[in-house]
Amino acid sequence: MTWKLKLIGLIGSVGWPATIAVAQAPDCNDNGVPDEIDLAGKIYWVDRGTQRIQRADLDGSNIEDLISGLPSPDGLTVDTAAGKMYWTDFDGTSRIRRADLDGSNLEDLITMNLADPRNIALDPAAGKMYWGNSGTIQRANLLDGSNIEVLVPGSMSLIETFGIALDLAAGKMYWTESVLFKIQRADLDGSNVEDLVMGLDGPAGIALDPSTGKMYWVDGKKIRRADLNGSNVEDLVTGLGAPVGITLDLAAGKVYWTDLTAKKIQRANLDGTNVENLVNAGLMMPFGIALAPPSPDTDGDGVMDECDGCPNDPNKTLPGICGCGVADTDTDGDGVPDCFDQCPNDPAKIAPGFCGCGTPDSLDDGDGDGVIDCLDNCPTTANADQADSDGNGVGDVCEPPPAGQTTTGACGCGSGIDGMMVMPMTLLGIGWMRRRSRWRIEA
Repeated sequence: MTWKLKLIGLIGSVGWPATIAVAQAPDCNDNGVPDEIDLAGKIYWVDRGTQRIQRADLDGSNIEDLISGLPSPDGLTVDTAAGKMYWTDFDGTSRIRRADLDGSNLEDLITMNLADPRNIALDPAAGKMYWGNSGTIQRANLLDGSNIEVLVPGSMSLIETFGIALDLAAGKMYWTESVLFKIQRADLDGSNVEDLVMGLDGPAGIALDPSTGKMYWVDGKKIRRADLNGSNVEDLVTGLGAPVGITLDLAAGKVYWTDLTAKKIQRANLDGTNVENLVNAGLMMPFGIALAPPSPDTDGDGVMDECDGCPNDPNKTLPGICGCGVADTDTDGDGVPDCFDQCPNDPAKIAPGFCGCGTPDSLDDGDGDGVIDCLDNCPTTANADQADSDGNGVGDVCEPPPAGQTTTGACGCGSGIDGMMVMPMTLLGIGWMRRRSRWRIEA
């Protein structure tokens, strides 16, 4: 639980500030976003017709108005780690702005020297933001909008930029050119400009999946994709109204887009199948769209992995004494958890000692045979040799002989007949059998 101090007034004539602790929604990663939103994930979009920025759950439910009264919002992106969203105002005001993901703390970052800023992309690790500004590609510091640079100047091959996306691992930026109908890319410093896909219908938003080497974009009435080098162009979804913005949920295998004329927000599988209408009421001119994907919760305990000290153990969020995957249980209540207790069911011992778990360690030797009672197989009768013929754990001297026998005899206990008697009886039996055989022959 995150707590914040809030100034609510002054106390007394001295004017001491009075503060109270106000409970806020849990925010374990301190990004300004309640954990329940981080876990669920959200889609954010701008609506130029209603002049608002809105968000909803990934299935389109629970729509919220975040910011209203915007003159002409266009491109939009989010930085979930920092709990911020960034957008451009196109036409008239021409500025780049920022706010918390709940719409609070609105700031103007860049208000001068912008013509028609369109889509915007972020490199949080480097502290930079990139955007298309009329026929140029520019960037500035993410913190405060300072240090504006023109990376790709306008030319006959770059007249109007629209969508922009970054492949940070490869050090590349991609953008759509909406007058010459093509997709281009360059290094992050603006060098090595390349034409990738030419002869398009009307390219707008663009999004990348570097893990599979694919780029996705909206083009006329279609959602399309190709390899990052522009080869293998595919039509994924056709027959749309006028799609504009596009974003990807790679973990869930989904592509989302806004449709300007159909006044919808839709999504489909990354291969274009299973098209769904998510928001199809209350929209006027949906443009830019961004996604805050659900924060992983591998063990399903309601605590996102980045805040869970045991992300694979649904019963623990911290290692505790025994570590992740092992319960900090103390079965015998002796103050030592079972994971460290060699006698987990004996509250008097945490190690077997010489008498074992469940038996106190005592040097008593009741029968005086030199073997302590806890180890003596016959503690009431002296038997220094600890003989145990049948191996049942009870010394021979403590067990009676087998029933019907009082002496061991020549063959020992349990044999029944001594060897001295066996020989004569065996000879007698052999003689009888010989006589019987002779009788049979004579007969």
